[in-house]
Amino acid sequence: MQEEIEKQIKQDNNNYLDSWIPLDYAQAYLIMNEIEASMMALYDFYERMTRQLQSPLVFTKINTHMLKLAEKGYDDVKAVREFKERLYEQNRG
Repeated sequence: MQEEIEKQIKQDNNNYLDSWIPLDYAQAYLIMNEIEASMMALYDFYERMTRQLQSPLVFTKINTHMLKLAEKGYDDVKAVREFKERLYEQNRG
């Protein structure tokens, strides 16, 4: 289904939705307790959005997602730790 959604987004040339859809995927994967997939989608969201804009809303959405992961006890999952490290490394300077 994800492939069909992305195909339609590209056909519609909907850059806004193309940028935000990874956040929806990240949230859906979290609901299904697929943490690695959630982190991959969240990082995709981060990459797409920071290329386009430096909006506080983007970082708020990422922080909210990370808090949900922590609430569910996923802070020590390797994919979560790696995501945090990648963000730290990229935002260090």
